[in-house]
Amino acid sequence: MIQILHVEDDRFDQELVRHALEAEAGEFSVTVACSLEDLRRMLAQPGIECIVSDIHLGGFDGLQVLAIARELSPDVPLIFLTGTGSEEIAVEAIKGGAADYIIKTPAHIIRLPVAIRLAIERTKNELEGRRAAEALRERELRFRALADSTATAIFVYRGERFIFVNKACERISGYSQDDFAAMRFWDFIHPEFRDLARTRGLARQQGESPPARYEVRIVRKDGQERWIDYTAGEIEWQGERAVIGTAVDITESKEAAERLRTSEERFRLVIEKSLTGMYVTRQGRFAYANPRLEALLGYAPGELVGRKTTELVVAEDLPIISAAREKLRSGDASVSYTMRVKRKDGAIIDLGVQGVITEFEGTRAMIGMAQDITERKRAQEQIASYLRQLEASMRGTLRAVANMVELRDPYTAGHQRRVGAAAAAIGRELGMAEDKCRELEMTSLVHDIGKIGIPAEILSKPGALTPIEMQIMKAHPQAGYDILKEVEFAWPLADIVRQHHERLNGSGYPQGLKGGEILLAAQIIGVADVLEAIASHRPYRPSLGIGRALEEIERGRGTLYGAQVVDAALRLFRDKGYTLPQ
Repeated sequence: MIQILHVEDDRFDQELVRHALEAEAGEFSVTVACSLEDLRRMLAQPGIECIVSDIHLGGFDGLQVLAIARELSPDVPLIFLTGTGSEEIAVEAIKGGAADYIIKTPAHIIRLPVAIRLAIERTKNELEGRRAAEALRERELRFRALADSTATAIFVYRGERFIFVNKACERISGYSQDDFAAMRFWDFIHPEFRDLARTRGLARQQGESPPARYEVRIVRKDGQERWIDYTAGEIEWQGERAVIGTAVDITESKEAAERLRTSEERFRLVIEKSLTGMYVTRQGRFAYANPRLEALLGYAPGELVGRKTTELVVAEDLPIISAAREKLRSGDASVSYTMRVKRKDGAIIDLGVQGVITEFEGTRAMIGMAQDITERKRAQEQIASYLRQLEASMRGTLRAVANMVELRDPYTAGHQRRVGAAAAAIGRELGMAEDKCRELEMTSLVHDIGKIGIPAEILSKPGALTPIEMQIMKAHPQAGYDILKEVEFAWPLADIVRQHHERLNGSGYPQGLKGGEILLAAQIIGVADVLEAIASHRPYRPSLGIGRALEEIERGRGTLYGAQVVDAALRLFRDKGYTLPQ
């Protein structure tokens, strides 16, 4: 874990840095110093790998922090955080030895983890370079062995020509030792930086002190361009003054930083040009609204910022806002709801809103997306009305058909209606959706429609049926299917009607289906049919009562009837006191 010392006496800015680093999944450990005394004490202890400091502090400033850091821990990189308008001070600090500076805004602070890693890496490489230079001064042969073993590119030049390059330099540039021997030290530098490298390299040899570290692009032998972090120093080589340079390939980190910057710009452009209203609220007020939301609500650019969100919401819908906020306070990461809002011109529109909690400029905020759903909601309400009318019409038609069947069998009048009520109740006990329960009820109204083709004398026969009569009676599920199969319903009504006398063990009719082959709706109606038949009067016997009916389905649980359906029916009648309608 990388040990960070954060010099900051403002709690808000402490939290800003903590949040930026916590997003890195435990890679950083942060210790806060609020005073110069804290700073000295903590730097006296080993382990600090990077210092992050504000430039403007309460009783002291960042330049004092830099001086102490250079005195006590010269090898620990220091990154300054600065507000807009303080960039000149930050640049001076960089010249004084600071590793980097970052502007203190959410858009820039997210670069802090990358900047820390780069600063530590640069310091590490700079230390390696210095150690290599010291080793060169002690013994050139030892230097060569060390230089060739490091991943950092190291080269030495005097005048305009290279006099030493290590293997890492060959790897980074693609040029060989012989190539370098014939090159001027600036020849492999990109034309954009070539004059800079030449001027500084020659000036250093004249005793001047140009910046020791900077980033430049090079052109490899194969034409590929790479970024390097270059550090220069003086060395005595074979008794004469020369320049030693170290270089680290930072192409990937530079490209990552550029991708991040481009991504941020693209993200902002997407938000600004989005066809969805987007906004940020903080403490119940708008902190940001994109042009689309401003247009939806009829406000001029920037006019929404600072306004209370509740000022725009229709009074009757304020509880919706309160409920959403309560969900977020309770720990929900996001909310979704619809509400009515007032445009600036007084018109009322319906908005669909989705919101998530995040950090915005260092404080807790909600980012929301809003769409005008007024027309969609109106269309949905109209469709719902049509569906209700259609269902009412369908229910009336099915009742009329049921009445036709019952006119031919007066002894079972009301049977289909009672089966429908029981089937719907069992469906609810099973946790089925209400629309599915209504389908059970409507299907039950015509589950015996096939009996319309059975002679009345068989239907109302007071005694036992003959084998032939029983075969005729058993044909009614298939007959019902044949009647209904050409009629289009939103659910498999005809199949359910055909299967309501099927049994799990295959002993039912007309198809002898087993287990999962039987639709759940048919299993439910089958159980409701048995309950109603046993508990009601029949021409060949009196009512046997609901108790006998429940015993019958209990005996057949798992063999004839679905276990979950039987269990639901038993709970319904025995535990909850449900009774069949009269």
